[in-house]
Amino acid sequence: FDWSVAVGDVVVDIQIAQNDTQPTIMALCRKHLVALTSGGVIRFSFDLQCIGLALKCYAQGPTSYIMSVVSTNTGAVLVLKENILMWTSHTPITAQYFDLCDAREANCMLALADSKRMVIGYLGTEPSLYRIPIAPNRSVDYAAKKAQMAEYEEQIRMFGGSGAGLESDTAKAVRKELTASLDAGEMDNPTRAVSKHSDVPSWTVRVTLPADLRDVQININADLATPMKSYMINNTKDSTSIPLTFFIEDQPPIDPHVTVAVHYESTQVLLEASLPLSLVSQPCSVARQAKHKITLDVDGPTHDLTELLPDIATSPSHAAQIGLQMLTTDTVVCILTAGKSNRYRIQSDSLDYLYFVTVKLMEALEEKNPDARINVNFAVSTAVQAAE
Repeated sequence: FDWSVAVGDVVVDIQIAQNDTQPTIMALCRKHLVALTSGGVIRFSFDLQCIGLALKCYAQGPTSYIMSVVSTNTGAVLVLKENILMWTSHTPITAQYFDLCDAREANCMLALADSKRMVIGYLGTEPSLYRIPIAPNRSVDYAAKKAQMAEYEEQIRMFGGSGAGLESDTAKAVRKELTASLDAGEMDNPTRAVSKHSDVPSWTVRVTLPADLRDVQININADLATPMKSYMINNTKDSTSIPLTFFIEDQPPIDPHVTVAVHYESTQVLLEASLPLSLVSQPCSVARQAKHKITLDVDGPTHDLTELLPDIATSPSHAAQIGLQMLTTDTVVCILTAGKSNRYRIQSDSLDYLYFVTVKLMEALEEKNPDARINVNFAVSTAVQAAE
């Protein structure tokens, strides 16, 4: 070899550019473009923000400089005058090869796309290789900029710099249009359960979307299993209802809620549903002894368990006490009441499921008595010992 040079990156393409002065070796690397003389001296280099895929050098009349076209993995096409970026264009394809050809005395740009297509760009199309676009007007209206900045400063003072309440008219219109709702339906028949456990039921909720929406994405956050965690709705011609099925896979959930996020353009709507106790447990005999106990003292009217938990406490014997066995486990959580008093005791050997049932009972009490005051008594020392 006469000479060698390290360009410092993986070379993707090499071309020889001929101009009026001397030939130049153009080397396209993954992250930069390097120009070398015939003796191996670096003439110039240009750093790329993305990964380079294809290179084409061409002459634009009798000039001493080199014109080159570079495509990147983001679909951008860069037109360079040596190491100066003249202009760029984003195309719907990712070009893996570039070339120029003549067609009836007019140059054409030939590109091979990653989608196994050959694309031709003719005169008059964009990007055009025949002229550099006229630079935009650089004049600045400083008075308008100053007034706009004063408006932003006033909004920052009003909202404390958090940005709360700052929403464009377009975003408000989109949010008004996206009126998704969540319908927590009845329990499914256990024989139709999707879970691998045949005795475990499933529960279906429905997300209702308005008509004439495109590219709506639905994401699910839940401790339960579900056939799909994400849905993409391409077009809602009419009001669309999407069923979401939940069931226990290996063990019951700890969080008694499921959250569904509906995304449309830049707007997000969060929907929440509370799990029914009959989805994760079944009635069993009451165990009087337990490691952990929580007592709820309610300042309000008295309600028996059949009123508070109608989906699981279905027998008259469940009015004052009920045992709940968490499905797929041997864990039992018991709820006990003392006659006509407003005191409820929840006890179990598991802190996780004790929390689950307590939250469900408190939600039922707040639904019956929105203004009721609930005092929670819990022995923290026993929980710390269990954690250790």
